Amino acid sequence: MEVKKWIFIIFTGIFCTFQLNAVQNPRVMTLEEIFVRADSSSKTIRLFESAVEVADKDIAVARNSYLPEINFSASVSYNGNAWVADRNFSDGQFYESPHFGNSFAVEASQVIFSGGAIYNRVKYSELKKHIAEWDLEARRQQVYFILAGYYLDLYKYRNLLTVYERNMERTMQVIKDMEAREANGIVLDNDITRYEVQYRNLEYGRTELLSSISICNDRLVTMLELEPGMEIMPDTSLLSARMLIPDEAMFQDRADDCSPALNKSRLNLDVLAIEEKIAKAGYMPSVCIVAGDNLNGPITYEIPVIDNNINIWYVGVGLKFDILTLTV
Repeated sequence: MEVKKWIFIIFTGIFCTFQLNAVQNPRVMTLEEIFVRADSSSKTIRLFESAVEVADKDIAVARNSYLPEINFSASVSYNGNAWVADRNFSDGQFYESPHFGNSFAVEASQVIFSGGAIYNRVKYSELKKHIAEWDLEARRQQVYFILAGYYLDLYKYRNLLTVYERNMERTMQVIKDMEAREANGIVLDNDITRYEVQYRNLEYGRTELLSSISICNDRLVTMLELEPGMEIMPDTSLLSARMLIPDEAMFQDRADDCSPALNKSRLNLDVLAIEEKIAKAGYMPSVCIVAGDNLNGPITYEIPVIDNNINIWYVGVGLKFDILTLTV
C-alpha cells in the first residue's frame, strides 16, 4: 500500500511537470510589448485600419471635384450613300457620299459655383474618416482590454502556482517527518492520512492552475499570432512599477479628450449638420466654365456631301439646375 502511494505521487508530479513544460520557447513579454504586437497582428484591428484607409481614399475622390473635368472622345465610322427625297418621301435619289467618317471631340469644364456642395462633400468625407479613426481606437482599446485580462490572469495563475508548489513541498516534508515519527510510535496513521489528503488537494489545485495557465497562454498566442507552442512569461517587474493615480477631474478631462464614444458622438452631430448643408446646396444652381473643340468629317449636312473635315471650338459658361429638387 505504501509503495502504491508513492508511485501515484511520483507519477502525478511527473505528469504535472510534463504539462507545465509542454509549452516550448518561453518568452518574457511586457504588457507594452503585448499591445505593440496586437497593433500589427490583430485581425480585428487590421480590419478597422482598412476602414480608415478606405475613408482616406474617399476624401481624395471628393477633392477631385475641385479639379476641372476633361472629356475626350474619338470615333471612326463607315458612312453609306446619302438619300434625299421630298417631304412626302417621293422623288428620292441617292448621292455619292465619302464612306470614311471621323469624329474627335474634347471638352473641359471647371465648376466655379456649386452652392458649397463640393466643399461640404469634402468636409463630410473628412468627418467620416475621423469617425472611422475613433472606431479603430475603440476596437483597439477593446482588444487591449482583453489581452490585458489574459496577461494579468496569466501572472496571477503563475504566482498561485508558485504558492501551491511551495505548500506541496512543505506538506511532503511534513508527511516524511510524520512517517518517521510513526515508526517510533509518536504519530498515528490517521494524522499522516490527513496530510496526504491535503497534499492530494494541493495537487488537484496545481493541476487546475496548469490548465488555466495553458488556456490563457494559448489565447494570448492566438490573438497575437505568435508561433504555436510559445510560452509567454509575464514581466515580474509589473507590480513594482509606479502608477499615477489621477483625481476625478483628470479622469473626466481625459475621457472628454480621448473617449472614442464621446468623440464619435460629437462627430456624428457635425455629420448631420454637413448633410443638411449638402441638401440645401441642391437648391442652388451649379455654374461652370466650359471650353471644347470638335473635329468632324465629312460634312454631311451639305448635299452633295463634302469630303472635308470641319473643326469648331467654343468657350462659354454653363448653368446646371436640378428642377426636380424644387418639387421635393
